[in-house]
Amino acid sequence: MTAARWSTSAGPGALTLRANGSSRGDMTIETRLTAGGLDASASGTARPFADTRAATLRASIVRANLAPLGGAGRAALPVTASGQVALKGNDLTLSDLTGTIGGAALRGRLGVTVAPPHRWQGDIEADTVDGAGVLAAAIGFPAGGTGTNAAWVWPSEPFGDGVFGDAAGQVAVRIGRVDLSPRVTARQFSTTLRLGPDEITFDDISGQVAGGRLAGTLSFVSAAEGLKTQATLSLTGADAASLLPPNARPPVTGAFSIAAALEGSGLSPVALFGSLKGSGTIGVADAQFAGLDPRAFDVVTRAVDLGLPVDATRITTVVSRGLDAGRLAVRSASGAFTVSAGQMRLAEATAAANDAALAINGRFDLTTGILDARLVLSGLAESAGNRPDVAQPRRLGAQRLADAARGGKPGEETAGGGRGGGASRCRRRGAAESDRGGDRSGAPARGRGSPAEGRRGSCAPAGCGRGGASETGGRSRRAAAGA
Repeated sequence: MTAARWSTSAGPGALTLRANGSSRGDMTIETRLTAGGLDASASGTARPFADTRAATLRASIVRANLAPLGGAGRAALPVTASGQVALKGNDLTLSDLTGTIGGAALRGRLGVTVAPPHRWQGDIEADTVDGAGVLAAAIGFPAGGTGTNAAWVWPSEPFGDGVFGDAAGQVAVRIGRVDLSPRVTARQFSTTLRLGPDEITFDDISGQVAGGRLAGTLSFVSAAEGLKTQATLSLTGADAASLLPPNARPPVTGAFSIAAALEGSGLSPVALFGSLKGSGTIGVADAQFAGLDPRAFDVVTRAVDLGLPVDATRITTVVSRGLDAGRLAVRSASGAFTVSAGQMRLAEATAAANDAALAINGRFDLTTGILDARLVLSGLAESAGNRPDVAQPRRLGAQRLADAARGGKPGEETAGGGRGGGASRCRRRGAAESDRGGDRSGAPARGRGSPAEGRRGSCAPAGCGRGGASETGGRSRRAAAGA
């Protein structure tokens, strides 16, 4: 019997080996390794000194932790495994493999060449996997990074070593359920894990997310300049409400789709996200948007006709209540976006609806999680050459996005410290006088701000510096609709 002991960064360890038999023939082997949270053992027969090495062993990992692959400070990612190990020359095969990762069961077979470059092949099945945790460990994502109501905070520490190395080959992976985030789950997930020198690629990704189809490719390369990533991903026909926190009144329902091609690189997560660039499309079909009732235009018109003074504060209250009373039904809405320096910009998405028109543009900061958006709901009827509209600028931080999804009102204070789009003040930009007595405010009506605004009225948000009651005409159907 021989025994060896040594110290590791995680604490003391011990290796025990018992071998009986001829050095040139079959030897009975029993071995156990314990060190820093690792407990593994194997037993069987082997020919370690033969011209062609060979072994047949039953091996098991009683306890192990993959978290250190991501660097210090990561939450534990416990692993257990057992299976039949066969060695013949340079080829090592693990068959009848069963085990757990993070408590989720897995099974399958693996083969690998012992000498570098290590070439892998096989197939693995699992019931449930913490996808975000496993990916973080694989690419060496550092621990840390917190969020506030205003922003995300990505870790600025460098990426760890992960599982990159001198490897090649591919492994087919099938998982019943993959938790991509605390609220988003992929079912019937499959991918082909392709390995190369310091490279990991998840190819032929397929799965079901919120009733829609997930597809694409995601790759990571460890290089001197940091971690490089390329992604081509799409989600088609997902239930939009299912992607948001549970709420009796989801802000949007319908079939949601998004497709994007992105790439970036960085020594740390914050640098990587800040470098992302690419483009994509986004859309929703058979949708309903809460808090955008197109009947709000008629509500304001009737209120003005019944004597409501054309006052910014009062019009704002009527508009907000009118919008919040129902939903805007949209047959389809779609638009294209670009990503540059970690900023996702939607130039303008247009929506096809029977009762109104909706235009959306904005920017989402992938490094901070802050959304700046502007929604413009336009009535279809024209009065004196103007189409009424309601503009709703919104600024939401990372946590406020979830608050809004849980039913936050448009006028609630946002992460930016201002007010939401529901607190809007109304005016019209048309140069024509009121069709019921002219301007009663004593101030002349303004001309159109720019040709690009077209033949529309406008309802600008409070505090945005775009005019007030003095810019609004008398109690006319057009002035009211301009709310």
